[in-house]
Formats: sequence, structure tokens, C-alpha cells
Amino acid sequence: MGKLLHRLKRDHRTLLLQACGWVHCALLGAILLTGIVELLTPLGIHSLSPDSVFLRGLLLVIPAALSYYAAERIRRLWLYLPASLGIAAISWLLLGNPGGTVLAAALCLFRMMSRMVAKEEEAPVVSAFDAPHYAGLLLFGVTFLISAAGGFPVLQRSSVIAAVFYLLLCFLYSGIQRVDGYLTLNREMANLPGRRIERAAGSAVVLAVVLAAALLLPAAFGTQGDFRIDLSGKRVAVSDTLPEPQETDPGITTEGLEELRDAMYGGPAPVMPPWVNYLLTAIASVCILAAVVYAVYAISRHFRSSFRDNHDVVQHLGSDFSEDSPFEKRGRKRSRLFDRSPGALIRRCYRKRVLRGSKEPPKQWQSPAELEAAAGLENAQLHSLYEKARYSAEPCTGEDVRLMREAAKKA
Repeated sequence: MGKLLHRLKRDHRTLLLQACGWVHCALLGAILLTGIVELLTPLGIHSLSPDSVFLRGLLLVIPAALSYYAAERIRRLWLYLPASLGIAAISWLLLGNPGGTVLAAALCLFRMMSRMVAKEEEAPVVSAFDAPHYAGLLLFGVTFLISAAGGFPVLQRSSVIAAVFYLLLCFLYSGIQRVDGYLTLNREMANLPGRRIERAAGSAVVLAVVLAAALLLPAAFGTQGDFRIDLSGKRVAVSDTLPEPQETDPGITTEGLEELRDAMYGGPAPVMPPWVNYLLTAIASVCILAAVVYAVYAISRHFRSSFRDNHDVVQHLGSDFSEDSPFEKRGRKRSRLFDRSPGALIRRCYRKRVLRGSKEPPKQWQSPAELEAAAGLENAQLHSLYEKARYSAEPCTGEDVRLMREAAKKA
């Protein structure tokens, strides 16, 4: 017991990040099951309440945690398969519907595939099921639009509440991950006040999440699910929206009612042409499709951070390790587009000359001398002016810009 408490005290940040991943799976699974149940409710296939399905769907956090530890602890495939069946059965008992079993089985399947790719001695592969991502909010946006177009109040209310909780979860995960990454990177630093940094930064993250929850959760729980989107394209007359009179005066004719309505509204009520409704629907459909495609691309791109290929460890290093041109946009290394200072003008002029003479894109590791040799430039003045603009602490002047332009014409 003492060993377990010591591990919890030491690895509490890691456990918190893992728990965020499990809650992430539970929120996504709950909203999917709620949408399926409310779509099938008019057909009379089942008698489940969408509200109860959403609340019980949050219990998917338990199968998500069990599948994670099963993939991490169980080293034999013939033992992992019965464990997966047990997790799927537990999911059915917790969620009360076969959809929970399908989701739990999918979790176990993807974790098994990750284990088959990685060797047993490697750490578990971090996948899209282990960490929340802001792209996951697109799912809640799609379910909200479906509920608004189909008239599903429970799904609409659940999607809003789940989206707010998912956004708060992303805030918490990204904040704790930054704190953990900083402390892990600098753990060998002498006299590092790790506990103080952890308390201060962790408290700031929690405070930010609490403030965001105080602002967003009341509005989310106050949602009634009555927002509707009419995709039928039917025209609605103004007279249909007017209340029916309790008693009709025989002296008032239909023409008189129309004149009274025109006087009230300042003329005939404008009616939106059908093609405008079709155009807006097409634009919304294209935007939703593009968002879904981007979300699938982002999730598939970061689905696995590393794997083994013929005993070689392949890792996704990101854009910081690219060997692209040194003239690519890299913050402080490249001058800004609207920077008209002498140093920026010199560097921009030098860049044009090098790119014009190079047959291949310059590499990040090449020095100015190597760039000039590859581009066929032999001009000492051009070289010295660029080095002054790029590396020297002494600022460039307008005279340097004039000399650079003259040297560029000669090169």
C-alpha cells in the first residue's frame, strides 16, 4: 500500500493525463450513443431514454481505463483477448445497451493493433484514444447541426453540455501537459524548484479551468434544445404566424385583413427565395464536410507518435526538425513580411539572389558560404553585408542597403 501511495505521489501528473484521455473517450462515446438512440426512437426499435443513455454513456470511462491497463500490463495475446471480452461484457452491464459493448471492443481492438506494431519492451503507443484534441469538438458541432435539422432536443442539449465539458478537458490536458513537459525536460537541472513550479503552474491551470467552467457551464445546462434549422425550403406566409382571432367581425373582409397586415408590417412581408436557402444549405454542407475531413486528417496524422520498423524506432519529430529552406517562416530567423528596416531589406535581397541561382531548395544546415557556392554567387561584398544583417549586433543603415543593391546587380 505504501508503494502504491508513493507511486501516486510521484506520477500523479501522468495519471491525471491518462484520466483525461479516458474521460475524452467517455464523452465522445456518450454523445455517439445518444445520437444513435434518439435517431432510432421514432422507429420504435427500443425503449431506452436518450437522457439515461447519455448519463450512463459517461461510465465508458471505466472500460477505457481497463483497456488501457490491459494493453499495458498483459503481454500475451491469448490472455489479452479474454480480457477484452470481459471488458466488453462489463461495458454492457454499465451502459445497459450493446452500443457500449461495440465501443469497448473497438477500444480494445485499436490498443491491440498498437501493441502488435510496437515491441513488447517499448512503452505503449499514444493514440487518438489516449488524449483529447480540439479537433474532437467538430463531432459535437456536427451532432448539434444534426439535432437542429432533425428536431432532436435531447441530442442537442447533450451535445452542448458535452462540448463544454470536452473544451474544459482540452484546457486541462494541454495545461498539465505543458507543466509536465517542462519539468521532465529540466529534471536534471541543479536546484530546480520543481515542487514550487508544479504547484504554481498547476494552480494557474486549475484556476483557469474553473473560471471557464463558471462562465460556460450555466449557459450549457440552460440549453432547452429548441433550436431548429428548416431545410425543407417551404415558404411560410406571415398570415400563418398571426394569432387566430377569437371572434370574427362580419364587417371585416379578407382584403381588409390584408390591408391591416400591410399597415402593421409596412408593406408585404419579404419572403426569402428558395435558391437562397439551397445556397446556404450547400455552403453549410461543404463547410461541415471540410471540417470533418480535416479532423480525420489531423487525428490520423497524430494517431501514433512512434513505431518500430525492422528494429528501427520511427518517431514523429514535428516541424522543428525539418531540413527545409532556412528562408521558411521560422519566427525570429526570417524577417517579417512588412518589415522595411535596413536589415530586413538586405536579407530579403540576399534571399532573392540565392533562390534565383540555386537549382535545389537550400538546406537548413547550409552556411551562407555554402549557399552562395551552390547558387554560383561570388561576391564578397554581398556576403559581408548579409552576415552583418543576419548575425551582427550592429544595426544596418540605408547606406548598407544601397551597397547591397549595387552588389546584387553585379552578382
